[in-house]
Amino acid sequence: MNLALDLTDKQWQDILAVNLVGAWHAVEAMVPGMIELGRGGSVVIVSSTAGLTGAHPRQRARHGHR
Repeated sequence: MNLALDLTDKQWQDILAVNLVGAWHAVEAMVPGMIELGRGGSVVIVSSTAGLTGAHPRQRARHGHR
């Protein structure tokens, strides 16, 4: 059973929305405050390497942070 192929387009879009778009929105919300403080900094997004193993589609979507 290939879990990725069992997903509908809607399910895949939902997974991407949570795992990739959600991370982007978090960064988008943080950066203006960092700029305003004027002290510089970095945003580090950490994800699992499980997406490399052909694991569950949610893990594959998280690997997009890489």
